[in-house]
Amino acid sequence: MASQSNFARRYGLGGAELPPPLDKNDTKDAQLEDPFLDRNEQPPAPVVNDRGVERRRQPTEGQQTAQQIALQQMQEAQSNHRTIWPDIVPPSFVPGRVQAQAERQSVAAKDKAVPPQPEASRQPSLQKLTALYSLNLQQHHGQTTRQKREVQVGRDPEPLPGIQRQGSTSSEAVPIRNPWQPSQTQARARQEQILRQQELIRQQQDRQQHLALQAEALRACAPTWPPDEQSIIHSATGQSQTTPQHAQAVLLQAQAVRQQVQAVQQQGQAILQQAQAIRQQAGTVQQAVPSVPPQSPASRPHNPPSAAAVYLDHSSATRVSTDTVISRALKAQYPSLELTVVAEHNCQLLSYAAAGYALASPVKDADADPATLSWKLYVPPARRLDGGNGTLGQQPIFSKYIYRWSGHELIVYFVDGRDGDSYYPQIRNYYILTSEPHLADHLIMAAGKWSDDLHEEILVFDQGAWQKSKELYASVRDARWENVILDEGMKKAVIEDHLSFFRSRDTYTGLKVPWKRGIIYYGPPGNGKTISIKATMNMLYRQSPEIPTLYVRTLASFAGPEYSVRQIFAQARRYAPCYLVFEDLDTIVSDSVRSYFLNEVDGLKNNDGIFMVGSTNHLDRLDPGISKRPSRFDRKYYFPDPDLEQRVAYCHFWQKKLGDNDEIEFPDKLCKAIAEITDKFSFAYMQEAFVAALLAIASKSDSARRRAFSPEDGSGEDEWVGVEADDDDNDYDDDSDDGSDDDGDDLDEYVLWVEMQKQIAILREGMEDKS
Repeated sequence: MASQSNFARRYGLGGAELPPPLDKNDTKDAQLEDPFLDRNEQPPAPVVNDRGVERRRQPTEGQQTAQQIALQQMQEAQSNHRTIWPDIVPPSFVPGRVQAQAERQSVAAKDKAVPPQPEASRQPSLQKLTALYSLNLQQHHGQTTRQKREVQVGRDPEPLPGIQRQGSTSSEAVPIRNPWQPSQTQARARQEQILRQQELIRQQQDRQQHLALQAEALRACAPTWPPDEQSIIHSATGQSQTTPQHAQAVLLQAQAVRQQVQAVQQQGQAILQQAQAIRQQAGTVQQAVPSVPPQSPASRPHNPPSAAAVYLDHSSATRVSTDTVISRALKAQYPSLELTVVAEHNCQLLSYAAAGYALASPVKDADADPATLSWKLYVPPARRLDGGNGTLGQQPIFSKYIYRWSGHELIVYFVDGRDGDSYYPQIRNYYILTSEPHLADHLIMAAGKWSDDLHEEILVFDQGAWQKSKELYASVRDARWENVILDEGMKKAVIEDHLSFFRSRDTYTGLKVPWKRGIIYYGPPGNGKTISIKATMNMLYRQSPEIPTLYVRTLASFAGPEYSVRQIFAQARRYAPCYLVFEDLDTIVSDSVRSYFLNEVDGLKNNDGIFMVGSTNHLDRLDPGISKRPSRFDRKYYFPDPDLEQRVAYCHFWQKKLGDNDEIEFPDKLCKAIAEITDKFSFAYMQEAFVAALLAIASKSDSARRRAFSPEDGSGEDEWVGVEADDDDNDYDDDSDDGSDDDGDDLDEYVLWVEMQKQIAILREGMEDKS
């Protein structure tokens, strides 16, 4: 490494360095070559004058000035056969090694006279010093040019302290920056400002180096220091005595050189003052930039920042992998604990604790504010019809808990680590810290199994994804076979078909036949297919162990119906034994996906434990490979329009339903009468007749009540009078009475009978128009 000059050390310029002086015995000319020159670049075109002769490249301004001064002094010495002594150059302006040599020669000059050296022996040293000066300028110029290029292209000449460059293969861990210090972007901007200030200092150092080399070139010509008048005359003439006129001429020339050097010295002092101001400004900027020392895993600080502080700092800058950042922060914060990361979508630790299986107590880190992040949400009521203003919910983003489970305590962090601004994918993880790794594994197994199970829910496949529906389960919970009106033989067959399948696994295995089954409900709409499926779902949920239901609404999805079919049967195989429902099978399985569907139903894959049921109003629209092929759908159950006995039973169902209504009379004889006039009605049509009649009665009852209590009408007659006195109703009753019942005239006194006849006639007209 080049030794630092006394000039640089004296004036505090640590960056100024000089190569060692050349050997005086070495007369080989120095090779001037730019060490930073790119050899792959094409050299610049030569400069040619008007006569076609190539001209030499002109030296720089600094090089030209130094060379002119040195050569001018040489020429004057050779012409006058004497040496000009630079006695006016101060020793502080001469670099260290030349200054030491000058001092030694000065001591020797006092003891004995030193004979003058021939001019030819001193000339090579002067050429070497001139070459050394030019080479030093070129080196500084190359460094300055390279650093300028790095700043222009946006590169940092030197990495920031404590920050590892991207792509580095160093095994040293990247330290965690203090969140209260400026970010890397701010530190890099300040570092670039320092580099620009340092560049100005280097330029001033180049100018000072130029002055120092110039003084060294003048000093090299003197054998002694400091000279006296007699030594000047002696060395100039080569004699011990000379004339006063000649000495006066030499002194005048020395005074001229003295004035020139003084001017150069004043210029150097101004440069030093400017460099000192720049240095002070650069020092102020340097103090403003925080220094982050590099760290390694073996030398972690005693009090590292908490995960909450790191998360806040990380979220305010560019995010690449939040999961990695949080994992490293937790390992630094808890070096003695084992870290386990689990995804939230299949292991819901907070929901598991809310169900009563664990206790999650929120805690906060002291060095982060806020220590937790969450979203406050408004949750509207599930049914505004039921009243209520809704409630407030909370969705955690970053939180810390003391998790107590099975007599143990663990530290659990929940972090929403979504990187970027897109909604997908959601990265919501739990970070479990414990001294016993197997304890975290047992917790994940227990909470994961609980998260996968159905808790008063039904799996519904819709729009390409499975969802857990509590609403569908609530609608199924009240459906019972006791309320389903079917032929008793058919009802028993359907119930036994389901129960015997789920109880006969060993029988199927012993017979070496696949343990799977499929049935189809078909018939006119509104005759009990859907209510039968709901009653079966409720019945299976009451078994021990319960048998879950998978309900398919549609095969439409973002990835196509084939993807949906594959996802449906994959989930059914995972939940087997299960009840797989395809309602309106003819609309779900289209011709384009029929082959793929049949392959999943009766292909090479194992479908043991899957009981499929499909319903359709149009059996003829199903492909024969589905409707007429056993081992796919083995049995079909027909749901016809109800007969007289079933219609009477349905009327008794409504009679029981209206038993607590004191305003409507519904005797047993009215059930048979209504059943007789609803021939060829499905249960759906009969339900519509009852609903429409009850609404009409309620509307007329409200009108009568308003008239009874109106200030303008104080008659106070019975609320049903208006209904019984209706002329239209009387005319309709006369037309509808077919005289089939001896008690027909007695039925006209029941308001429900009057309205039922009217609504049934309207519905029958619609059925005839449809046919």
